[in-house]
Amino acid sequence: MRPRLLTSKFWQITLLPNLKLFESGLDPFTFLKYLSGSGKIRHLYVYPESIPDWKEMNPEHSYLGFEVSYESESDGTEIESTLEFLKEGSYLEILPPGCAFGRFFENADRFPLGRDAYLNALEIQNVLSKEQFALLREGKADVSSPENDFSAGSAGSSKESETLKL
Repeated sequence: MRPRLLTSKFWQITLLPNLKLFESGLDPFTFLKYLSGSGKIRHLYVYPESIPDWKEMNPEHSYLGFEVSYESESDGTEIESTLEFLKEGSYLEILPPGCAFGRFFENADRFPLGRDAYLNALEIQNVLSKEQFALLREGKADVSSPENDFSAGSAGSSKESETLKL
């Protein structure tokens, strides 16, 4: 039996907003700024894969996708209610601290920009351990295995980036 691995000690928020979000009068930055008032955004990654070629850009569309590592004592209710307005037509996944490793595996499989884009963002943010990344990259995670129900704690490097100020 392999040793139990630890997943991120932060909330992991994956957001690819609805392309027409701005037309609804909404802006993802406003919601991220609101969240930073009740917790700390430890890492913010912008998916470059979500940005089209400049010739295809429409200035009224919301192209930026985000991967956010968020530190908060929240039980998740506040996070979900804050981002509720962004849900319609968007890809939104909120993973709690210390969640089962299989949740990351499932999210990688469903991610609209592709598995590699998602794993790259997690790796840059140091969300998971090297062993976990190897399992994800090889597609070998057994999401039903009790070994994948990891307890809360820090994975990867213990070095954290400074809290982002929005």
